[in-house]
Amino acid sequence: MVLVDLRLPDMLAPETIRGMLTVAPTVKVIIFTAYPEHAALQAALAAGAHGVVVKDTERADLVDAIRRVAVGERVVFADIGGDGGVVLNRKLREHGLTRQRTMEKLGAHNRVEAVARANQLGIL
Repeated sequence: MVLVDLRLPDMLAPETIRGMLTVAPTVKVIIFTAYPEHAALQAALAAGAHGVVVKDTERADLVDAIRRVAVGERVVFADIGGDGGVVLNRKLREHGLTRQRTMEKLGAHNRVEAVARANQLGIL
């Protein structure tokens, strides 16, 4: 398992990922970034990254993402910056939903994934 920053001093992560997977094709790579909307993020996933986690993610969510990638799941905890969590909490309260019930409905394992899935579905 390798955590790679999206923006490296000499290059972006997609180049690094391609190189790592050429040398060690079974390695699992997670992009660990402070830039969830960076243009190179899609290129990193296309290069073979198994996951994306935003750097301000809580420790438990990071550990969860690592475990899930280790067993073969693709995990993307991105596009959650700004007011996404605040907007989601407000919308949940407006509809009388609890955080746990909403996560179940979205098929999410944690709050970060719930925000990402809600955003993908156009709920946010």
